[in-house]
Amino acid sequence: MGCDGPVCMSDEDSDDTRHRGRIQAVYFDVGGVIIDDPVPAMAARFVEELRIDAFSFKKHAPAIAQFQRGGSEEQLWKDVAAQEDRVAAAPGLWLEGIKKGLGIRQDVIAMAATLQQAGIRIGVLSNTERPAVDYFLPQFTRDIGLRFDSLVLSCDVGCVKPEDAIYAIAELMMGVSGEELLFLDDREENVVAARNRGWQAEVAKSSEDVRRILDDHALR
Repeated sequence: MGCDGPVCMSDEDSDDTRHRGRIQAVYFDVGGVIIDDPVPAMAARFVEELRIDAFSFKKHAPAIAQFQRGGSEEQLWKDVAAQEDRVAAAPGLWLEGIKKGLGIRQDVIAMAATLQQAGIRIGVLSNTERPAVDYFLPQFTRDIGLRFDSLVLSCDVGCVKPEDAIYAIAELMMGVSGEELLFLDDREENVVAARNRGWQAEVAKSSEDVRRILDDHALR
């Protein structure tokens, strides 16, 4: 244990302070972090349109992942229809589902803006689809006025979380090393993958979680 002036800190505390001080950039997930989790509302809309008892994102995960890698929505619904024994839905249904459950967390947007004003770079790292990107980006830049320093979108880069490749791309696009990054995501598997690359990553499912994590890392 060392003592600097009237306040003494343990070696563990000193290490923690240095650890926090290294963060140069923060990546946010979108669904479940910047916006409310849209999955329940999306599933309800898909059930209504496809006339099925339930829509399982897990069951259709391979088709959805291909869509999020940049595939077409038309192919997504063809794949879903084949599994559900239904007529394929028309393109546009995916965005309808997102809009049905849309809830932008303005307090998280405000926290991100404050970070940027303080010199911390901010970015988005999201498994997402072209229709969603085309809908959301104008809102962030035009209506909200927030411009991210890095946008890593699965539909643009051709890979998805928790694949290692998308984290490597995120490091390059932000221009910092993994240990200088903090990542907030609502899925444990995505957080674990980030930590495996040396990132500082935490599960955040609410605005309160985001606020607590930023406080824990001395970023507010």
